[in-house]
Amino acid sequence: MALSEVLDERHATGLRGLSRSALRRLAADLRGERVDSTMVELTLALHRVFDSSRDVLLFDTAEQASVHRMLIDSRDGLPGHSTALSYADGLAKAFALRGHRDRRVVAVVSDASLTGGMCWEALNNIGGAPDRRVIIVLNDSGTSYDPTDGGIVHHLARLRRLRGRNVFAQLGLAYIGPVDGHDLGAVEHCLERAKRSCRPVVVHFKTPDGAERPVRPWASAFDEELTEIGAERREVVCVTTGPVDSLTRFTHRFPARVFGAGMAEQHAVTSAAGLALGGLRPVVTVPASLLGRAFDQVVTDVAQRGLAVTFVLDGAADTAILPMVPSLGLAVPRDRARLRSLLREAIAVSSGPTVLRCPDTTADVPAVRSLGRCDLLRSDLGARVLLLPIGTAAPACLAAADDLAGRGVRVTVADPRWVSPPDPALLTLAGAHDLVVVTGQPVEAGSLAASLAHPNAVVTGAAGITAAVLGSLAGGDDHG
Repeated sequence: MALSEVLDERHATGLRGLSRSALRRLAADLRGERVDSTMVELTLALHRVFDSSRDVLLFDTAEQASVHRMLIDSRDGLPGHSTALSYADGLAKAFALRGHRDRRVVAVVSDASLTGGMCWEALNNIGGAPDRRVIIVLNDSGTSYDPTDGGIVHHLARLRRLRGRNVFAQLGLAYIGPVDGHDLGAVEHCLERAKRSCRPVVVHFKTPDGAERPVRPWASAFDEELTEIGAERREVVCVTTGPVDSLTRFTHRFPARVFGAGMAEQHAVTSAAGLALGGLRPVVTVPASLLGRAFDQVVTDVAQRGLAVTFVLDGAADTAILPMVPSLGLAVPRDRARLRSLLREAIAVSSGPTVLRCPDTTADVPAVRSLGRCDLLRSDLGARVLLLPIGTAAPACLAAADDLAGRGVRVTVADPRWVSPPDPALLTLAGAHDLVVVTGQPVEAGSLAASLAHPNAVVTGAAGITAAVLGSLAGGDDHG
């Protein structure tokens, strides 16, 4: 069934008139799209039970919001939020103060989100106001970004098997479940019960997901190299947040040296600081777009103490803001071969934190020769233009250099490898060119281009070089 057949003016109100057989066909069609399969029946039921023009539906991650956004035919607006419960608490308070007693707030949270501290801060407040109409839909797929440690993970596992006392009831919330989250009829029945409740309620749905996450291009190279380093250095340990498909080999060989934090980025960073204080060498894996939630911990608990912690990031929302962290080194490999070498270099640093941004590519780009900590990728005699690709922008820069050479413009292409702090050899190279073009980094204070354009940046050569930037404007990625 085509989605357009059930939509009503960009809203999913048309779902309410569908038969069970039509809903089953629609669910099957949705699973054929790139959506979170754990959320198909849950989202259909939410739109059938609640009025999205009056009630508020919140999703804690962009992935969980994928079915909802497809149903309303929207690519606009914010992605999901792991902070959904705090939004729900504030909205419920606002509706109560404004006399909107007929409006309900529904927040969908995953079992992975319950590993984060903000969820429990919000639950503490929601449970303390028994007259607020907040409905918390717990989408419990049972994965919780394995391996994740902690009592909450074990508590949810017990609830899946045994009914009885639970932490939500102890916090003052009504509790319904656990219920099969793929049984549309059962889901609707439980949501109707929750809708009639006059107090905050948690509806617990079990949604096992057989789908496998796509393997990221850099994962195997990172895993292999880290496992080799771990065999050589017994003090190397890993703290994981978010998906951990990049640590299969390391986890299998050194299970006692992997600590899963789920979606608790702030805790993960400070826990890694504690590991470093205890004489270990922690490596923290975290999605780049989520590291901002732990920025204070990176600065205060790691950098200001000069602790040797390496952060391995999946994504690009970091290369301009992180250089502003004191004593932090930021490396951006252009390919998997450089990922291996830079991982070793980063872990070898003992004077402070390092960050490694993983390349989303399978292509390797060889160097002509090394220049300090940089790699020279192309060197035309007498070149006055210097192209500095950050990470995977290298192939595009080499193609541009070929095009310029055909027009009589000689170009040097160099990979900085370490974006921050800029290598002295890179500053010297920049001083020998009239124009420096940086690609692949957001335009912000703290970026490599800003460093090169600074009056005191060039240590040898002509001062006042022109530094241009070809890259994305500052902004966050969708995350989940």
